[in-house]
Amino acid sequence: MNVAAGSYAQTTVINKNVELRGAGADVDPELRDLGNLPAETTVSVTGASDVAFQVAPGVTDATINGFNITGNDAALNGVAGSGHSGLNVVNNFVHDFVGIAVALETGVSDALVQYNDIFGSYDGVYLSTGASDIT
Repeated sequence: MNVAAGSYAQTTVINKNVELRGAGADVDPELRDLGNLPAETTVSVTGASDVAFQVAPGVTDATINGFNITGNDAALNGVAGSGHSGLNVVNNFVHDFVGIAVALETGVSDALVQYNDIFGSYDGVYLSTGASDIT
């Protein structure tokens, strides 16, 4: 599913197998210009308990590719969830969360976190002791 460039102030719940492709899909963030936000697909959240992308238990194949994911120095996590497998978080800017940029919690398996620019958050990538087969 292609998501057009623009700003989206919301929590996105991924509760089925899906490939979400932002405007920066398949392009390493090092080659993109975060200062050129009109060319980015930005998902922003601001509430203290907000998560930009919440992955539901039971999902077995989901991709988040090419987004600018921001917590605006207020929101909890960028990408989070437990009890899912096959999550790919690639080619994203993930930044400014008071908690964790990418949280792979208990029961997560077969996940890939690659080619992301993660900065300005309390923790970058969190791997729970109950997570397995993470690359």
